[in-house]
Amino acid sequence: PIRQLGERGGVPFPLRRRALGLFDQLRETGTLGVHDRHGTVGDDPGDRGLCPLRRLNQSAVGAIAQELRAAGAVPAGSWAADALRIPTRRPRWGVDTDEKTIPNEVSWLSTAVHLHKGCYRGQETVARVHNLGRPPRRLVMLNLDGSVGTLPEPGEPVTTGAGRTVGRLGTIAQHHELGPIALALIKRSVEAGTPLLVGGID
Repeated sequence: PIRQLGERGGVPFPLRRRALGLFDQLRETGTLGVHDRHGTVGDDPGDRGLCPLRRLNQSAVGAIAQELRAAGAVPAGSWAADALRIPTRRPRWGVDTDEKTIPNEVSWLSTAVHLHKGCYRGQETVARVHNLGRPPRRLVMLNLDGSVGTLPEPGEPVTTGAGRTVGRLGTIAQHHELGPIALALIKRSVEAGTPLLVGGID
């Protein structure tokens, strides 16, 4: 998440500027391939400043890591990336989605699906739901109870206090400010603010 450097406090702006300059240079030389939908990385508000990478030559990894560390960057793993991704409601394929997921439920209409171009399986369903504005489920962020020593697993059912299943759990992570958080696909009929349970835990 290079483009998030310096945006949330705690990382100096010069580091962010230097890191972005390095990535722009690598992209121009063909060393780095960046997934860019609109011509400039980060234009999409849904990105929330994230810079997704598609391809990086293995021979350049060491030099890039050394440059970023010299600028003050601190390496982080996939758990940290998940913790930053969850608050932005950015789904991960196969974790935050299931075999019934349609793009309308997970904000992919603005990032991965074109409503008026080409033909693809399920296009009529996607267009109909888009026109009606009523997707069957929606992707939400859950703030989990941190009193239990373990976290639930992706795929576990999300239920109401009465025991009715209303969704499925996706990515779970420990956020440095928010504590245990998760993404979940829940039924559209569930009102915002409804207390939900995962594995019997609030």
